[in-house]
Amino acid sequence: MKRLFKFILSIVIFVFLVSFVSGSLKSSPEAIIKNVFKPGQFKPQILKYRIYVFGIFPVGEAYFYKAILEKVNGKDLYHVQGKARSLDVIATFFKSEATLDSYIDPVDSNPVLFKQKISISGKPNEDKEVIYDQKQGFMIMGGSKRQILPNTQDPLSLAFNLERMDFDKSKEIDMNINTKHKNYLFKGSAEEKPDISRKISRKVYLAKAEIRRRDKNNPYHQSKVTIWFVRGEENIPILVRVFASGFIIQARLVDVK
Repeated sequence: MKRLFKFILSIVIFVFLVSFVSGSLKSSPEAIIKNVFKPGQFKPQILKYRIYVFGIFPVGEAYFYKAILEKVNGKDLYHVQGKARSLDVIATFFKSEATLDSYIDPVDSNPVLFKQKISISGKPNEDKEVIYDQKQGFMIMGGSKRQILPNTQDPLSLAFNLERMDFDKSKEIDMNINTKHKNYLFKGSAEEKPDISRKISRKVYLAKAEIRRRDKNNPYHQSKVTIWFVRGEENIPILVRVFASGFIIQARLVDVK
């Protein structure tokens, strides 16, 4: 019985190590760029990501769509949309889906409206709508009005602005986020990685930032983010890692359209 247990354990460890090494090789920025992009394909309309826990175990996939101008209440706004869902193998026991929409003022790149729909098996659907009044400095969600800091972003408008930053001119990142009636700071910097840039003839940047509550200096309310970008028509995020509460969530670009 002990021999059988040791044999099974050794197989599990072997599979784990193979998965870890294979995942690590595929998740290098250079490998992602070479595997995903084709010549002249650096103006994608749709970005597809695979979501991993600890960078190894795939649990979901996400899609982000290029911003398009739409008329909303008589005003031209950029509409950015993101969708995410659990993988089929995970959905057999935990099915979840999410849709996020951000409507952004093209003049100052600040969000005007943010919508979020979340569906989790066994729980009531969650629909959220946030209205931002950036000039007056407040947001309205669920009938409740709260103050916000200047140029406050939602998750999608934050990504929208990062994609449009010129990291050659300004390496510093300093933004405010608020979608849950709490003000968060997103602060960090970005730098070019010339070794990778030379290999692929495209500029590649690494951004590192922290997210923390403005009103509390508690590790529980803090997380760290690293984002790899390749420069196309805009900065295209190819690998995102978030470390929070002892967990590492990784989003790896796997396809573009």
